[in-house]
Amino acid sequence: MIRVLRILAIIALVSLGVSIVLGRLLDAFQQPAMGSGFPSATDLILPAIPSMLVNLIGQTGFTLCLAVGVVAVVASIQRQQWSWAIGLLAVLIVSAIGSELVYEITGQLSPLFSDELAYLLVYSPYVRMLLIALVPLAVLVYTIRSRPRAAQPTPGVE
Repeated sequence: MIRVLRILAIIALVSLGVSIVLGRLLDAFQQPAMGSGFPSATDLILPAIPSMLVNLIGQTGFTLCLAVGVVAVVASIQRQQWSWAIGLLAVLIVSAIGSELVYEITGQLSPLFSDELAYLLVYSPYVRMLLIALVPLAVLVYTIRSRPRAAQPTPGVE
């Protein structure tokens, strides 16, 4: 179970990283639509395919992160590691609603920040990605730090 959690956490982190890198490359190389007259269907669909693929990879990573977090919480509850269960659940909740928390807090404190910093914190998709990346990182720490317990003999059975 621990190995599967570790592998899924690594896959989730890699998919988030690939999504960020491909998104940055897409932003850098995306050219504005140019043409004259009424665009055809291929003129509208073909430029949107790379961004749809990047969004699909990002949403897959996001979903994997949450799934790995939930499975890790359940595994820690089954192993009766209550402190790990509470900690992983707290990281899971903060990462799931963290972007809304950042939006609300930054909205309240925006007079203290410069306009660029407030815009970066509120509207950047990277804040959401970094918050959600906390879940597989916490799961990796959990899988590295927790040791499998030895099988306990059942009383009365020989």
